[in-house]
Amino acid sequence: MIFSILQIEQKTQIIITSADETIKKAALSLGARSFKSKPITMERLIDNIKKALENFNGEK
Repeated sequence: MIFSILQIEQKTQIIITSADETIKKAALSLGARSFKSKPITMERLIDNIKKALENFNGEK
């Protein structure tokens, strides 16, 4: 799915959250912006979303 999303819009900032650490390497190699292990606090998730938006808006 990550690959398909990035084919449509390469600037898309993808954040993956999962309790399964085995998918971390695959997600990042496919283009996910970051991987966060669950459980994740709402504050940490919001911080990551803000950073992703800054990266998206900063790219031309």
